[in-house]
Amino acid sequence: MAAEWQFEAQRRSQKSRDPMQASFFTNSSIDDDTHALVREAIQNSLDAESDRSSSEPVAVRFSVGSHAAASGVMERYVPREAWLHFNAADNGLSSPPTASDNCRYLVCEDFNTDGLVGNEAACEAQPKNSFYFFMRAEGQSAKQDGERGRHGIGKYVFPYTSGIRMFIAVTVRSSDRRCLIAGQSVLKSHHVGDKRYTPDGWWGRFEEDLEGDAFPLPVEDPALFAQLAADFNLARTLDRTGLSLIMPYVQSEVTANKLSEHVICEYFWPIMNGQLVVEVVEDGQSRVINSTSIRENLEDLIPFEQMGQIAPFIALASKAIIERDYPTFELSAPDSPSLPKWEKEYLPKQTATQIHEVLLRNNGFVRVRCHLHVQENGSQEAEASYFEIYLAKDLTDVSHKPRFLREGILIPEDRVPKVRGYTSMVVIEAGALATLLGDSENPAHTEWEKNATKFKGKYRWGPTTIDFVRLSVSKFLNLMSQGDEKEDLAILSDIFYLDLPENDDDVPESRKRSRRAKPGPEPEPSIEPPPPPRPLSYRLTRSKDGFVVKGPPEPLQQRRRYVIRVAYDFSGASKARALKQWDKKDFHLRDAKNVCAPAAKNVTKMVTGGNTVEFEACTNDFMLSVHGFDRRRDVIVDIISEVARDEAV
Repeated sequence: MAAEWQFEAQRRSQKSRDPMQASFFTNSSIDDDTHALVREAIQNSLDAESDRSSSEPVAVRFSVGSHAAASGVMERYVPREAWLHFNAADNGLSSPPTASDNCRYLVCEDFNTDGLVGNEAACEAQPKNSFYFFMRAEGQSAKQDGERGRHGIGKYVFPYTSGIRMFIAVTVRSSDRRCLIAGQSVLKSHHVGDKRYTPDGWWGRFEEDLEGDAFPLPVEDPALFAQLAADFNLARTLDRTGLSLIMPYVQSEVTANKLSEHVICEYFWPIMNGQLVVEVVEDGQSRVINSTSIRENLEDLIPFEQMGQIAPFIALASKAIIERDYPTFELSAPDSPSLPKWEKEYLPKQTATQIHEVLLRNNGFVRVRCHLHVQENGSQEAEASYFEIYLAKDLTDVSHKPRFLREGILIPEDRVPKVRGYTSMVVIEAGALATLLGDSENPAHTEWEKNATKFKGKYRWGPTTIDFVRLSVSKFLNLMSQGDEKEDLAILSDIFYLDLPENDDDVPESRKRSRRAKPGPEPEPSIEPPPPPRPLSYRLTRSKDGFVVKGPPEPLQQRRRYVIRVAYDFSGASKARALKQWDKKDFHLRDAKNVCAPAAKNVTKMVTGGNTVEFEACTNDFMLSVHGFDRRRDVIVDIISEVARDEAV
């Protein structure tokens, strides 16, 4: 049974339409088109898992190949009549390929999945009709709570990856074991000659109704399946359910290396958890990405420059999933549903002390389960839910942002502070909280938005719940410091952004830039004893509405000068930017506006500015405190301390 292309002529009553779905995947968290495709393709495959009770993982296969124009292979799928549309001047493609160009193609296949099920002839939405929602709907999704997708837009990454915005879908369905084949292209409203066409082109068979409307339907033809399997190196067979998507004329940036990098960075958690296995093939070379290869051969799978970013989280996931030798601490939600808050009652001092003691051990690692309630507006009942923080001590001086995983999807969430001294992940598995957060995500699933259409006004305490999860690691470390009798300065340095003064001799080796070794004989190893640790020059603690700076435990050896700068943190700002853009409308220290005047003892030469305090101290028994800040906002405190110099006469 032959398949053919048809583009629908635009009627006078129809609007001109320029699909805008691509704009949803062009934000700072999405590196390139390959990145967007990997995120969406694997998400859809995980949601389509055919038997969730099975121990078999979902298998995804990416394959890159090519056809020479002279081979004639692509003429079977893109005849001359179709090229008139793909090369139309106003179709939205800036520099489309032509029939004389060679064709690089990408195939994405999944297995142990349902495929596109449901009545393929349906022209209206039906429950659990994934064929309709994938092939016929735009901006609609049949996915339910507990599934990763939400918007019905992610599927656009498949045609968008193609230089002619085209894909061919080959699906073997778990519901009836039929093999259906259909293709699409999504351009913009365009002209061929004097005739104007709608954006959507179909490749398949067509049935005309009484009004002459040609309704597109998929093809069922074993011979066509065999031809596609041979031409595009499909791993699909007629007895393996799932979906194969063929995208022709892909860009040169789509490579096995780039695909592997994005697969690991985005989906290391479900891979290590045994839920997912990915194969990447190019030029006959295959690499399998599973739990073992990620842990043992990571350097062979991703570029060296990415190692420092992903390796700590692979190690963290290995401890969490593979080793499973760690304590779990439960933080109990209030007995009755209420606004979630990070306060001392949520993390009692005894629990904080126990967690801190575990983290101080070699390879210290904990899981903290954070309970809360989720309640929809209009509902009389709240549902208990939770998320988990995985936390490991990091002895390097590199700061990492926490990684957020909602049902296996990595949510980049740029609006969170980095943490020094710890590697951390926040994991939200299926449940009421995962549903709430999924409803708040943008179409690219890169951040939680309080004004999202599916979220706004739906939940009681909804925006506060997002912040409760988003800021959980920094708030947790802040509370944990109350259980540390010896004060963990690594924790405080991240909450308050401390920067201790350092000259070149004082900089720890871990923070010095590595220098390439010059050629020649290796120097003799030094036998000098390591220098003594640098003495502390102050201690910083947080109060409910401010902060306190005290002298160090040991006596000061010399008179020291201290400069303290303060500002409110704000979304997306670095420490330096927040301090630079301090606003006198927020507070003014010297005028005691919207904040209490600084209080001090045993200090000299104290000078107070709008957001600065300078003073000198010659004894460690000094103290400076500032209170009255807005408790709903995070305060950045930056301290510089140096030996006081006598003024020249």
